[in-house]
Amino acid sequence: MTQFGLGAEKETFSVQASNSQQCANPRSTRVESSSKYMYVADETAIEPIRVIVADDFPSMLEAVGKCLAPGCEIIERVSDGMALVESAFRLQPDLLVTDISMSKLNGIEAVRQLRSRGLQTPVIILTIIEDKDIANEALFAGAQGFVVKSRMGSELPLAVREVLAGKTYVSKAENRRPSNGHKITGR
Repeated sequence: MTQFGLGAEKETFSVQASNSQQCANPRSTRVESSSKYMYVADETAIEPIRVIVADDFPSMLEAVGKCLAPGCEIIERVSDGMALVESAFRLQPDLLVTDISMSKLNGIEAVRQLRSRGLQTPVIILTIIEDKDIANEALFAGAQGFVVKSRMGSELPLAVREVLAGKTYVSKAENRRPSNGHKITGR
């Protein structure tokens, strides 16, 4: 087992695998998880979470990186879904964070391709669309997290923690509206 830093507060997650990861800022003093990840918060990350980020806007790629820090290492930034699929298989990251609306292949279709080809890397979908049907579509495709970009700063670290613990995370629903006919396509 490997130990990782999570932030100023102390927290421990028990793990069963050798690829341990960390990123989110914990809120309690001690938590144990049955997931395959181990976390020990002491500000000393032995090995960061390796992340691929996909978004077609360079400014958003940068913003996601700032929300993930300090425990995550972005090993590649890509601007379309096809590049995400290729990079995921080539680099075998610990986590994928992707926008929905991208050229060549949208984020949900990229997740479907990854899953159909056997890659089970956890995926968090980012979007500006607050729609419960699209969130459900993303989760049904195989994503473990769904975060609305307007709340990315506060929710992405928690989403990372939850999906790496084997749970599902969906942005808070206070502003989410029912489907209004959005159809996700690759631009």
